[in-house]
Amino acid sequence: MMPDRHIKIVIFFTGFMVMLAALIMSNGIGLYRASKNSTVQAFQPSIRCVSFIYSVEGISYDSSDGVLQFVFRNLHYSDAEVHNVTVLSDAGSIGTVEKFLVRGSDALLRFEDFDVERNFTVFPDGCRLFSKACLISSGECKGYDQGARE
Repeated sequence: MMPDRHIKIVIFFTGFMVMLAALIMSNGIGLYRASKNSTVQAFQPSIRCVSFIYSVEGISYDSSDGVLQFVFRNLHYSDAEVHNVTVLSDAGSIGTVEKFLVRGSDALLRFEDFDVERNFTVFPDGCRLFSKACLISSGECKGYDQGARE
């Protein structure tokens, strides 16, 4: 009678272990897929954004009527076309202008009713990670730059 009972216990624990292994494996596969998708979503914009090489020049700001304007140049050795440009000021103003700029072209961008205290940040196509910070007082911009490849 004992060997019969041991066989039933062995079969039960074997089945339990197979079910537990299947559960752990399915959860592991789900975690791997979720991790892979989030990594692709996190790095895909960075890969796209690194191809923008641009300059900001000719900055002027009239505080009396809140008009900020500058020349945005998509440099000829840039690897991407610009579709829009966003500006964030240190005073909390946000402006986005739809502007299509192919490589090697530029445009005078104008933002009205825009409050700036000392500086503002500029970036194309939602690529804030690769933005330039510009000072109103000096008219200079610093930030992301891959260096000249002319």
